[in-house]
Amino acid sequence: LSGCVANMQNEVSITTNPIPDLSVSQDTTIYQGGTAVLSASGAESYEWNTNPVSYLAVIQVSPEETTSYEVTGTNEYGCDAVLSVMVTVEESDIPEVNAFTPNGDGVNDIFRPGYFIEVFNRWGVSLYHGDEGWDGTYEGTFVPAGTYYFVQTTDASGNEIDPVKGSVTLIRNNN
Repeated sequence: LSGCVANMQNEVSITTNPIPDLSVSQDTTIYQGGTAVLSASGAESYEWNTNPVSYLAVIQVSPEETTSYEVTGTNEYGCDAVLSVMVTVEESDIPEVNAFTPNGDGVNDIFRPGYFIEVFNRWGVSLYHGDEGWDGTYEGTFVPAGTYYFVQTTDASGNEIDPVKGSVTLIRNNN
């Protein structure tokens, strides 16, 4: 063998960046027609596999069947982590009422009498809690027509149940 021999020495610098310390809310169960709030934290940006895609850290979902939701969290280095949360949908033996008309005519004036519920407006302000049923007022004043949210914690017999979350539309006639 003839020829020249050369020794070459190169230095390579490798930088490793951390993946996001992503965490998500716990798996949850809702009843058909209910809503679940899912949250993620520990990243700079988020992408949920919802339709349409959501880029928020906290989302609301109302799946018709049990669904696994994935969120991809990305940190400031562009590194990703993926986690999922399962929303189990169960059939409910609770009658589904999604609208009421508290106009004093004696028909459909009270929402969910006999069930312990808490009712919230869209900003999360608690408007009512009790088991007499909500009459569409807050501190004695009629609230405007619109969508309100509730959490129910008892069945019709007064037995405690896993919280049932949902929404109800309050309808007012302007006559």
